[in-house]
Formats: sequence, C-alpha cells, structure tokens
Amino acid sequence: GGHYMGRKKYISLNQTKDIVVYREAKYSDIPELCGIVSEAFDFGSFLDNKKDLYSMTKCFLGQYFVISSFCQVAVLNGKIVGVIFGLAKTQNWPLLHFGAKIKLAPCNLGFVLKSILKPKYYRSFIGQKELYDSLEPQISGLDGDITLFAVSSEARGHGIGKNLIEQLYSHFRRHKVKRIYVLTDNMCTYEFYEKQGFERTRTGSIEIIRNNKPFVLEAYRYEKDLEY
Repeated sequence: GGHYMGRKKYISLNQTKDIVVYREAKYSDIPELCGIVSEAFDFGSFLDNKKDLYSMTKCFLGQYFVISSFCQVAVLNGKIVGVIFGLAKTQNWPLLHFGAKIKLAPCNLGFVLKSILKPKYYRSFIGQKELYDSLEPQISGLDGDITLFAVSSEARGHGIGKNLIEQLYSHFRRHKVKRIYVLTDNMCTYEFYEKQGFERTRTGSIEIIRNNKPFVLEAYRYEKDLEY
C-alpha cells in the first residue's frame, strides 16, 4: 500500500503513560477488529451466537476493507482500540488491497446473513442496508467517504477518534478531496461528527427488530468541506 502513511505515528495519551500507536490496518488485524466493530455497531442485538457474530462481522468488515483507500488502526498497549477506513473518490485505485480481495472473495455478506440470521433480523438488516443506500450521494462533489469508523468503549474520551479522523483528513488532502461525507445512525455516537463541524444533510428512518423488540432506526448523512 504505497498510498498510505508509511510510518507509524506515536501519540501519548493525556494524563497517562500509555502510548497509542497509529499504523496502517492489515488483513491480519481483522479478527481483532471484529470485536470493536461488533460492539460499536451493536451486532449482538441481532445475534447471540459468538461464532455467527464473528462470521457476520468479518464479512461486514471485509467489504469495507477492500473498497477503502485508507485503513488505519490505533493500538494501545499492544491492543487495537480504534479503526478508521475512508475512500478518496478523486482517484482510481485499481489494485486496492488485491491480496485481501482474493482472501475475502468467498465472503458474500447477503449469503452469510441469510444463513445465520432469523428471518425477522435478516429483514431488518436488509432494510437497514437499503436505507443507507438511499442516503448515498447521487451527485458528484462529495468525493471523500468515511466508510467505517469505530473506537472501543474503553478507549473513548482520550482523543483517539479525533486523531484517527485527522489522519484520514490528511489522506484526503493528499488526494485533493474537497467535501467529505459519512453515513451514520442513532445506534452510533453520531454527535461526534457534529463536534467535528459536520452538518446533517439527509435523514431517513425505518423500523427494525433489535433484541427482539421493534426499534426505529434513524440514519443520517453528514457532510463537511475539507479545510486546507
């Protein structure tokens, strides 16, 4: 991945002696990333079987891994505590994560979900995907996409999310991105984007089943001009 920040970045946490290392995400990080992503996106409210939860999260994560031009993790005391993926649409990336694509080829998210989710949860997931698809921008000009972003609950509040997003902004600047967007929802900490100066431009909602109960999922598109 020649288009990544090649060197590791070390930042010490405030009030602690812990050092956070920021580095490029590798395919071999996927097992560890699954825990952070399934917690952040609350996949446990659709599944309780740990093996199935892992299969579903790996597949979900894999699809973003292969489409993103920037994949970075934050490592605290040897443990991954944060991840951010993004795509600079200002450039074509013909061989992006070629090796990972080959390894992930058999992983079809729809097929995996259908085989492990109860029908009501499968319908909820598909509904959620369609809602997100409807919020994707149809116009050009939104050329930076934050494809995946999660920080583990134990590491929040130390500026790790802020540092990860700043590094993604640097990647976007290198590739002349003008305006960034992110799709998020009311199961996530969407307020983070408001603090980062993003503006909510689209909203949609759908009723899904979570933890065996109806839940109104609200999804949002946030946008921001990248500062240079």
